[in-house]
Amino acid sequence: MATTTHDSLTDRRLEPRRLLPRRPIADLTDDRSDPRLAYLEWLAMEARMLRIELYGDDYGDREFTPCNTFAKTFHFPPGVDWRDVPKPSTRAAKVLAAAGVKVAA
Repeated sequence: MATTTHDSLTDRRLEPRRLLPRRPIADLTDDRSDPRLAYLEWLAMEARMLRIELYGDDYGDREFTPCNTFAKTFHFPPGVDWRDVPKPSTRAAKVLAAAGVKVAA
């Protein structure tokens, strides 16, 4: 059997995985009034309820989410790195207010 540059000595799948440390959780002094956390909770519930509306009760807790719709370019504009666009936390209070959620002061 001929060896190649992809033999077992160089096969990265055989190397142990190097786990990166998790980022520390943001220091949240009052997590009940932080609009970012409220936004995250609201988004999760909104997605859950929309899945039930679209697909029925059995899909509420499943994480089926369509990809590559016309909304993709909002988060991934062509020719721009996604890290350079405004982060979701910058619109948390505005989206909650637009949805009719009273934002804590």
